[in-house]
Amino acid sequence: MHLEDKLINYYLPPDEGFILESLVATTYEIDFEFLEEELLATSLGVRSPVSRWKGFRSELERKLQAADVTIFYDPGGCDKLTRMSPRIDIIPVITRKLHAKISIILWVKQAIKESKSPEYFIRLIIGSANLTRKGFRENYECAVAIDYSRKQSGSRWVLNEAIEIIRELAKGSTSTLLDRQLMAVESRLKRMPKQRESKIGPVAFVTADQVVPQLKWAWSKISRKAPERMIIVSPFWPVGDRAASVVANLVNNFGSPGRVELVCQGASDIATGKWIPRFDSDLAYGVCNLLHSRLYIRPAKPDFGIDEGMGRPDPTIDTEDSTISDRKIGTNGLGFLQRKLHAKMIILECVNGAVIYIGSSNCTRRGLSLGGPTNWEAGLIFHYPKGSNQIVEKMMAFAGDAIEVQENDRISMEKPTEDPERFFPRFIFEVVASESKIVIYFREGMQIPEDLVVLMRVTDSSERNKYWLLIDNDARDKIMSDKYETDLHECHICDESLEHLEDEVITKYIPDLLIEIRWDDHNAEFPVRFDDKASLPLLLQSRRYTEDELLDYFKTGYDPNSDSGGTDLGWGDDEQNTDKSNEYGQVDTRKILSYHIRRFIQALPGIETELHHAAYSKPALEAALRGPTSPLELANRIYLSLTEARGPDEPKRTPVAIVFQLVELLASLSRCKKQIKDTELKQCFDPVINHCHDLIAEVREQAIESEDDLFKTYIETFAGRLN
Repeated sequence: MHLEDKLINYYLPPDEGFILESLVATTYEIDFEFLEEELLATSLGVRSPVSRWKGFRSELERKLQAADVTIFYDPGGCDKLTRMSPRIDIIPVITRKLHAKISIILWVKQAIKESKSPEYFIRLIIGSANLTRKGFRENYECAVAIDYSRKQSGSRWVLNEAIEIIRELAKGSTSTLLDRQLMAVESRLKRMPKQRESKIGPVAFVTADQVVPQLKWAWSKISRKAPERMIIVSPFWPVGDRAASVVANLVNNFGSPGRVELVCQGASDIATGKWIPRFDSDLAYGVCNLLHSRLYIRPAKPDFGIDEGMGRPDPTIDTEDSTISDRKIGTNGLGFLQRKLHAKMIILECVNGAVIYIGSSNCTRRGLSLGGPTNWEAGLIFHYPKGSNQIVEKMMAFAGDAIEVQENDRISMEKPTEDPERFFPRFIFEVVASESKIVIYFREGMQIPEDLVVLMRVTDSSERNKYWLLIDNDARDKIMSDKYETDLHECHICDESLEHLEDEVITKYIPDLLIEIRWDDHNAEFPVRFDDKASLPLLLQSRRYTEDELLDYFKTGYDPNSDSGGTDLGWGDDEQNTDKSNEYGQVDTRKILSYHIRRFIQALPGIETELHHAAYSKPALEAALRGPTSPLELANRIYLSLTEARGPDEPKRTPVAIVFQLVELLASLSRCKKQIKDTELKQCFDPVINHCHDLIAEVREQAIESEDDLFKTYIETFAGRLN
């Protein structure tokens, strides 16, 4: 366990050479723009500035191909789904309120020597921050990171319990990606050598209903008396007629502490300009009357950490990483900076030491299981030894002066307001897309609205008011066993008012990232999860690469989706391609097949190099083998050249030339597979190799008469060895 000033530092690679392989995270509120363009971009080392939008997205999506990312969130906490990447699995949790903030990150470092195994590093993060800009830049948050590696190892049972919580959240989901991620973490953890655990490591991993019982148990190990001081840090508190007794009962679980401090949000009193607690005064005085302890209110300071620089770099040096990690605090309209309290802690203290809870639970009924239903919560409890007062004071440095609550002395407070609950279609459990097929899963036992309408925006259209009509009144009879299946090819195209657009021509049947749901005068968006991410184009709006563009990618590394400049190396008629003298000499050789084959052969070393570099993890290798710039895609483009119409400058392709290319591609894949020692990684090659065999067989069936004995021997010699 270690402490960082900036939360985003926990999500950076632990050392040079480590690459993100997997991230599983849970959050209540989510800012998709921040998640993709800042947090993941920083974690993946994407250097392209956001100002170069197409190049930035292209590089980000290429990095996401080689990493597995799954995010759980609560639909009630997300105002707008501005999601961009289909390679991130976004899973809404609808069974009960998801308030836990857990991140499990797996990094891998490729071995320098072939005889060595890759090095893995796991980090578990538990705290109070949502995956939002505010959570990482502005708020007062608390978080704990526990690392597992060859050199250090936290408590393994903590990580195992966090994994079990995530499995509980995912019950019923059809995601195979999540299963792979969690099993990979468990497998890597077992292979790491066990280390001596820290003396101040966590003593308990707790959910909402376990916080109070485990705190009592932990305190009993320190003292049989009541704590000398009890500190409760929470931005939200119980409401209602019995709110005071709820807080009082929480305190009384630990006897009668000598001093109770309630750390709450602060607010500016417009009349006096003073900084006052943002707390319900009726609650404060009600708790005071029910306790035998002295009660204090401490509003969080508006700007703690700002004057100290908050760990900011030299202001004369402006880098993208520092801009992303730097906290940007907004003003409150009164001319000074203000930070918002969002941390959740409970501290019990005496001369013998301290017991500290850090996690996601607010001091509410749902957060601490103080009556009624509970949230999904997660937190850790720590024992701190005698003499830990300085540690506690450092943790509480953001809290303002303590104001004692006394019955005859009224304190100026600002009563907090509640945010209204957002409407969300909790009758839909999951939406999964595979190529052009869409499957909508409904939550078992919940009634489906009679006026349900489900739409999906047409990605092939620049106009945002054109939709595929997935479900309307006519389709309700097709919902079978809480599941509805359809294909975009079979769906009507309509506008926002559901009027059919019969003359609409669609060229790309690629599902959008979201569906729009209308029911009972409500309207909401729901994320779509993509099953086969390897079949997705690098950018959803982009076309598939041509064979020549793929060859140029493997030869030169040029990505057609990048906007970084460079020459278009495809077979085009534009001015950039009219002069081929530097590449082909004085004669225009673009229509000569032998020169095209030469370009293909020159690309093979690039293919093998890319596969070798990706052989550090299964996600990276599968992306390199099956992604939009991969041997599998190249094989498909080669095969399609037999039947597709040729461009004006493309050479005439023969079946013999196509088989030759496929056989050489197979030989290249075979060489790469033999160099890999990991059995699991070797298996990634099999589907691609088998697919190439099938393509060769189909071409030979169509033009077997064109083969002579020598060519048949060539095929049997090289392709036969690959079976």
